Formats: sequence, C-alpha cells, structure tokens
Amino acid sequence: MRGTHVNICWKAGIELAPLLRRVEAFAGRHELTLMPSEGRKPGYLEPWGRKPYGVKWWRNQKIESVESDDPAALNPLSDPDFAQILWELYDRNGKYWFAFSITQDPDAQEKSVKAGRVHRLFAGVDETFSRLAIYVEEVEPARKKYHQLRELFGVLDADTAEGADDMTGTLLFRFSTEGEQVMMKEIESA
Repeated sequence: MRGTHVNICWKAGIELAPLLRRVEAFAGRHELTLMPSEGRKPGYLEPWGRKPYGVKWWRNQKIESVESDDPAALNPLSDPDFAQILWELYDRNGKYWFAFSITQDPDAQEKSVKAGRVHRLFAGVDETFSRLAIYVEEVEPARKKYHQLRELFGVLDADTAEGADDMTGTLLFRFSTEGEQVMMKEIESA
C-alpha cells in the first residue's frame, strides 16, 4: 500500500462538532469539498456514497453503518459501540485529496476516543512523501498536501501530528506544540 498516514492527536481531546467544523472551514479555504461535484463518491455501491460522512458502530457482532451530513448530531462518541467516522475531501475536479477517520479499535491500547472526546484523528494521502524522487508525478501534490497538513495541525489546535510512510511505518515528519519537531527539509524549502 502506497501513501502516507498522519495521526493528529490531542492530550485533552476535542469535541466532535468543533473538529468537523474546523476541517470543513479549512476545506473551503483550499477549494476542497466533502463531496465530488457529481454529488456521489466514486467507488461506493448504491445506496452508499451520497452523503459526506460514514458512521459505524459494532453491534451484535456486526457493523451497523449510516451516512450522514452531520455525524455530531448522532452523538456517536458517547455510544460504547462506536467504531468509526470516516470522510474524504476532494479537489475541484472531484479527485480524492485527503481521507479522514476517527476509529475506536477496542483492541488498541491507546484509544482514539475517550470520555466522548476525540484524542486521535487519522488523515491519509495517496502520495508517498518518502519516495518523491521515485514518484516524480507526486512531487507537487505532495508539497501542497504537506503544507496543508501543517496548516491543519494549527487550525485544529492539536498537540502533535505525526506522518509516517504506509509501506514501512517510518516517521517522516512530526509537528508538535512541545517536544521535538521533525520536518521534511526538501518540502519545507520548496
């Protein structure tokens, strides 16, 4: 699997509705949308792909899913069966730009959701920041997304954001309000 994943984290957590509104405002500033202009997400089978957010719960040993325009209104984080909220941002041509998810893995030692607040948001991109010399066509979109992720870290008032290579797990960058920063010098200077 090629790409880069980023874990955006808060020590004290953040409420779901403000998190979603900040991501939506960020998207608007960058001409990104929650849905492609066709009004349907690519790759989803009917009846799915018509609303921007997917919400999942683990109930009775199976996944229960709904799509929503406003998952915060469903108050899913207070439900002990909460499993995941996922959504994407698309560019003006309808091309996938960022993927986001809040996933509560019952087996994970560190939880993404604690006491109804988000402590970890996953963001993913297709570009592999560590191999830009190999995938030359990814250089410009990767630069743009790296700088946007850095901006989003500030917009979300997060404590840390760590980006890693999907194939190797190697840490590529770390934005932090305290502690060590790890920057991608080849992208920072561009």
